[in-house]
Amino acid sequence: MVLGEQKSTETLLKSNTLKMKFSLIVERLKSLVDQLKLDAKSLDSKNQQGRNQYQFEDKAIFSDHLFSTRSGQYFAYVEEIDGKVKQLTALIDKDSLSIAQTPITQTLVEQIELQISSLLTAMQANKARRKKFVANRARKANTMQEQFKQAAQAILLPTHQLYAKLAEHHEFERRLATMIAEREYKRTGADATSSQQLSQEILALHQRLGRCRQAITGIEREIELAEKRNS
Repeated sequence: MVLGEQKSTETLLKSNTLKMKFSLIVERLKSLVDQLKLDAKSLDSKNQQGRNQYQFEDKAIFSDHLFSTRSGQYFAYVEEIDGKVKQLTALIDKDSLSIAQTPITQTLVEQIELQISSLLTAMQANKARRKKFVANRARKANTMQEQFKQAAQAILLPTHQLYAKLAEHHEFERRLATMIAEREYKRTGADATSSQQLSQEILALHQRLGRCRQAITGIEREIELAEKRNS
């Protein structure tokens, strides 16, 4: 009789120890879920405000092996985790946690921890993609603004500045033509190796001369438009 009572007491102590262990786990999980709710709401709201390629609006974020929820909103997955935490709480809130229940309870804890870990990883990845997208959009906006500013300055550039710019490019054109003529002259008396090098230099100078003349044509067109506006 005494032996039976001893075994009963040991079982009760072991059950209480397990219950305390899982109670601590539940408190930790509840705290994580509370923070996840805040983060998920914030992230969903930001994704909704900026519809773009980093969103998952009409697609499930996770496979059905990990979550039964099928949604493009992070908060929906937090709610599934919250439901499992409540299920876990109900298991250990009974008067006693039997040894037979322990594997079930432990499996549920592992499932919840895996879901939380996966959700945190996905949310961090979403934040990183959104941050990159915002940075790219800001860079493109700055580039467009600078291009618009340059175009506006070109349109409003006074005629005398355009003529000065034209004269400068004509001087470039003259220098390039001179450099080409010099190398052409040197090539007539050069050996094969030097001739090949000079030919490459002449080709590069012709390309620069072509770009210079295109710029001259553009400036002349700007002068024509400016004079029409001022007439």
